[in-house]
Order: sequence, then structure tokens, then C-alpha cells
Amino acid sequence: MSKSAFVGAALFAFPCLASEAVLIQQVYDQATAYFAPLPTPQELLLENDYSADMVDLGRHLFFDARMSEAEDISCASCHDLTLGGSDGRPTSIGRDDRFGARNAPTVLNAALNIDQFWDARAPNLVEQVKGHVLNPIDMAHTQASLFQTLQDIPGYVLRFNSAFPNDAEPLGLNNFATAVAAFETTLITPSRFDAFVAGDTSALTLDEIFGMQVFFDLGCAECHNGVNLGGNSQNYFGIVAEPSNTHRPKDDTGVSAVTGNIHDEYLFGSHHCEISQSRALIFIQEAQIHWRRLCK
Repeated sequence: MSKSAFVGAALFAFPCLASEAVLIQQVYDQATAYFAPLPTPQELLLENDYSADMVDLGRHLFFDARMSEAEDISCASCHDLTLGGSDGRPTSIGRDDRFGARNAPTVLNAALNIDQFWDARAPNLVEQVKGHVLNPIDMAHTQASLFQTLQDIPGYVLRFNSAFPNDAEPLGLNNFATAVAAFETTLITPSRFDAFVAGDTSALTLDEIFGMQVFFDLGCAECHNGVNLGGNSQNYFGIVAEPSNTHRPKDDTGVSAVTGNIHDEYLFGSHHCEISQSRALIFIQEAQIHWRRLCK
């Protein structure tokens, strides 16, 4: 059966013929098997031993373009919180208007991913931040130049001392990255979707519930599952069918470029699904189109 026929069958079967109650219960049962509600920022901060002073310092650093060597790029330049935690570009623009190799993933809920970057080269947010600060295409600092930048700003000297009171030398790359990671850990976006998974089956509209059924029927949840709807596994680009080089450029082999293992070619992190306004919106768009065609 073709994908379009499969989707059509699913769409025809549920909203048109089955009762709403049956549909809602079926989707809820699948949702609780595949997904989980987001934790609170407070739970994550406690789990990672991040203090309020670290979060406050990290928030200042995240938005401060002085933290790049040329003083023209901040973390927020590529991870714009008004644009869903990314920049909406095919690839991000760095120092001297140079383009990076890949697009910028969202930082929203990124603290819940098992690794960072599309090729999974960073095991956590702290290492991800370090990678950007030292990348010559991104913020282009060295550890020495970053230290000098921080030391030359009295306000940061005070904030680092407050955030890391037990460190003999609070200023430095590791504490910089830890503070930014602490702030990013607060960027959690609970929505009606989480309420639905937690047991409130009235939290989503019928359109959204119907869209979630399509999400399950197409197999999306096999890679995009868990608390973050992804971000918890690595999968091959071409897992269903072998794409052409138009869609899978041969010069970007994913995880294999990090590990050197030929078996990791075209293996990438399965990125988490995120819509800043509501995670429920992930399920609605295409489903609405098909539903209205079949049920009008």
C-alpha cells in the first residue's frame, strides 16, 4: 500500500466511522506507550546541581555578543528564542559571514537529548557550548581569549564569583559552558500535549488527536518518541528508503565523521520535535488537510 493510500485509510477509518471516544482512547493509549510529559525546569536544575546564580549568569552570557571573538555573535544569534530556539536558516551564519555545515537545532528542551549536534559529537550541553565557543566559524575564541574577555568585564567577574564560589579561578571555558548550559536547562516548553499524555484527554482538540494517530500510523514515533519526541537515539538517514544524493549529500556522512567507523555513515541523531507554542501542533497540519478531504 502506498503512503498516501495508507494515510487515507487511517484518516477515513477513525474520524469518519469511529466514535470520538474510541479514537481518543486509542490515541491516548499509544501516546502513553511512546511519550511522557516533560519534567519541570526545577527538576532538571536539581538533577544537574545548577544554582540560580549559574542560571542568571548563563542567561547574560547567552545573549551577549561580546562573548564571540569579533563581538558580533551571541548564542542567541543562531538559537533565537523568538524563532523557536533556532534561526530558521538552512545553515547558520558565523564569523565573517561564513556558513556552517548544518542548520542550528533548537535549544528548546535540548537539555533532555542524550547527545548534542546532528552528528552526536557532544554528550551534553556543556560540551556543546564549548564546541561553539571554540569553533573558528562560530564564536572563534581560544580559551585564553575567552578568559581575557571575561576578565575585562567587571560585572562578569562578580557574577562568576557568585555562581562558582568554591572555585579558585571561576573565570574560564568550563564554567562559561556550565553557566550557559544551566540557563538552557530552563528552556522547557510544556504544553497541552504534555497534559494529554499525563491523563487529561480533553487537553487536545480532535484535529490534534487525529493528527497524532497519523503520526503513529506513519511510523514517526519509532524514531520520535520519549519525553522529547526524539533526541534519544541515532538513526540512519535512509532508514525507510535509500535517498538520492540530492537529499543525502555524500560529503556529510554524519556520525562516521566523528567516529571514523564506516558503519556509522549517514547515521544522525534523531532530533526532537519542538514547536514553541505547543508541542501538540506537531500533529495537526497534514492531518487536517486529509480529514477535510475525506469527511466534508
